[in-house]
Amino acid sequence: MSMNQPLVTVLMPVFNAEQFLEESITSILNQTYYNFEFLIINDGSTDKSLEIIQGFTDERIRLVCLEKNGGIIAALNLGLELAKGDYLARIDADDIALPERLEKQVDFLEKNIEVGCLGTDFLWHQEHDEKSWINYYDNENIRVAMLFECAVCHPTIMMRMSIVCQHSLRYPRDYPHAEDYAFWLEISKYTQIVNLPEKLVSYRRHPLQISKVKSEIQCQSIRKIQFKQLRSLGLKVSVSDLILNSILGGAFVPVLNLHFFMDRWKNKIIKANADKNLFHQFTLCKQLDQRFIDASLNKKDILSKMSLLRCIHWQIMSTFRYIMSFNKSAE
Repeated sequence: MSMNQPLVTVLMPVFNAEQFLEESITSILNQTYYNFEFLIINDGSTDKSLEIIQGFTDERIRLVCLEKNGGIIAALNLGLELAKGDYLARIDADDIALPERLEKQVDFLEKNIEVGCLGTDFLWHQEHDEKSWINYYDNENIRVAMLFECAVCHPTIMMRMSIVCQHSLRYPRDYPHAEDYAFWLEISKYTQIVNLPEKLVSYRRHPLQISKVKSEIQCQSIRKIQFKQLRSLGLKVSVSDLILNSILGGAFVPVLNLHFFMDRWKNKIIKANADKNLFHQFTLCKQLDQRFIDASLNKKDILSKMSLLRCIHWQIMSTFRYIMSFNKSAE
């Protein structure tokens, strides 16, 4: 395949990213996989970002310069429109792709046509821990996890452009700073989302990433996304329900009698899904139990520890009942 028709488009929006940009661009150009175009959208940068980009002479770079900063959502959507590749891979201007990232993602997607969106695990830049930061890898668990959190890391994603084009998918403007979360939910209606259990991106943490004001806007967007999902299950959702949902998503919020409220919220979700059948019920129940256990471990009061033991007992019994009912239906 010639460079006029690359198999992969790597999309990198850039806005005032001079501090880390050269290292990020180099990580893409040094990939073991070669057949890609590198679409860099300079979103009205006022620092030395443009100068840094123009310092590279690799023919795979396709630079698009915008005179004024239009924001990340506009830049991402422009990238979707301009991409030439069958696959689109994302990378941010401050993150680093490990050398085999593109090769491994292309190989997986070529062999698994049912998967349209593929993320990977990642590591924190310059932190050599062995912890897995992605908790869910298969499509069913990722779909359930999206009720509580964004279960894929945006700069690790590679997606099929055929699905994006067929369904006219775009990053929505209604959810600033959580537009990727909303986008994955939309794409999940048409294809499977999977995470590779390999750390293929080095994700950088630094003070310039998101301001306190933007962080608050992001939280509002996340609540809107989760409210919409919970409503699709037919649930009447209160503010306290959203707080409980955020705790199941990993947030630490001090709540008295957490065991009582969590049990009640968990059972509401399970019952609603039994009626709507939007998620695989056993996967939902099992993940809810694990999330409840994790939330209880974050608490220090004895009641939460007691509820943790009750939850483990319930998990064992519910698994047993599910297996028994499955065996009966198979007879």
